[in-house]
Amino acid sequence: MLYRNQYGAAAFVAVILWIGCAEPAEVGSPPPRITAPPAELEGVEFQGYRRGDSDIEVLAKRATVNNEDRVVDLEAVRIQFRDPYNGSVEVRAKTAKLEMDTDDFVLSGGVTGTTADGAKFETAEIHFDQARNRMHSTHPVRFYRGQTILRGQRMEFDVPTHTLRLTGGVSVRAEGG
Repeated sequence: MLYRNQYGAAAFVAVILWIGCAEPAEVGSPPPRITAPPAELEGVEFQGYRRGDSDIEVLAKRATVNNEDRVVDLEAVRIQFRDPYNGSVEVRAKTAKLEMDTDDFVLSGGVTGTTADGAKFETAEIHFDQARNRMHSTHPVRFYRGQTILRGQRMEFDVPTHTLRLTGGVSVRAEGG
């Protein structure tokens, strides 16, 4: 992933340099454990690339990078999944946690999403599994497409194909004429 930050790039570079300046270990001894304080960044943009096309963009008002726990805590988050064939899916949340080793996300706090064709969904929490390129929620979900409202207790959404699967007490309601 490529990390961009308008305001805290110098701080981020300083943390990386500080980590790299650890004292060398003696020959034969285990490598020293390097810890650094969490890096606080504002106005953060993360971009992931696959097949030369930018397919994931993450914007956050604030990020705390914790190298020891290998997580990034994000606030006021917008994630856009772009696909050249099916369009984009945008997801917003109050907070998100990025697992640095897997690039998986957990978004929480008023999670909302919009697909390229205008369908919308909302739930309390969504997990994004990078390896499977899928979002899923084990919380009640509402999905809006035109005048139709679908509800379910769980959701799985395949990002590349925009295929939705709702389970658990699914209901469908058509509004309007």
